[in-house]
Amino acid sequence: MNIGGLIVVQIIMFGIVIYILKRFMQGDTESAVNRLNESYQDINKKKEELTQKIQKIEEEYQQRKDEAERIVSELKDKAEKEMSKQRDSILKKAREDAERITEETRMMKEQVRQAIRKEERLKMVDYCQDVLNQVFQEKMSEDINNLLVEDFLTEVEKIDTSHVPHTADKIEVVTPKPLDDSVKSKIKDIISNKLKHQVSLEEKTDDKLIGGAIIKFGSLALDGSLLGKFHDSSLDTKYKIEREG
Repeated sequence: MNIGGLIVVQIIMFGIVIYILKRFMQGDTESAVNRLNESYQDINKKKEELTQKIQKIEEEYQQRKDEAERIVSELKDKAEKEMSKQRDSILKKAREDAERITEETRMMKEQVRQAIRKEERLKMVDYCQDVLNQVFQEKMSEDINNLLVEDFLTEVEKIDTSHVPHTADKIEVVTPKPLDDSVKSKIKDIISNKLKHQVSLEEKTDDKLIGGAIIKFGSLALDGSLLGKFHDSSLDTKYKIEREG
């Protein structure tokens, strides 16, 4: 074989090798491209799945966020309502306490005022009694005293002496000034008639009685003195004042 033929053969063989290599490389490239395409599709699929998951997570997050905000808002509204209710309750109680304290203070002031007024009236009664005692004591004469005693005797004649022991045989007469014999005799006669037996009379004087007389016989004592009348009247007046408040 000549050189030209050998060269031709080599060229042909080289072309065949190149063709084979080209085919082989082309097959590998298509296979690689297909694999890449498959991988890309898998990646896209996973991307879509991941995107959907992310979207679902974001939706759940937003829902939970909205729910949390709703709960927070409800709790806030509830807390504000509760605080408002408590504030209103506290203010109401404070107003009621203030009104109660005001009323109690007013009533206390009124009670104090009434107590002071009552005390003043009671003291005035005592003062008036002292004035009357002093005036009548200064102006009392024996004649006036005798008249007071005789007036008192008309009351003595009406009293019930059934509970006085019949053994009582002595009476004691206390007057601010000495009595006339006629008045003493009249007292003895009245008491003797009441007890149905004669009695003796013992006379004593006490200028504090002012006027009138006190007659004592047995366990009974009859107070017909001005001091006793003033005292009884004073007690009655004080009792009325106490009842009136």
